[in-house]
Amino acid sequence: MDWSERELTLEAVLSLRGFQDVLVTMHTDSVNVMIRADAVNQQQAAVILEAVTRETGISGGNVKIIPIN
Repeated sequence: MDWSERELTLEAVLSLRGFQDVLVTMHTDSVNVMIRADAVNQQQAAVILEAVTRETGISGGNVKIIPIN
């Protein structure tokens, strides 16, 4: 249940930061962040990574950001 709460929290935080249609899935040692976009620039990736690492404690190297068109 804890993962589900964190997923919802991250989706809400990222939506508030201007990302639309965000889906977050957590696993034991990794996080996938899917965002409706053609691409994600470096500044956007930094915002996403900061939110994910702060909320989950998972290192940025284990976060996959997936733009979905």
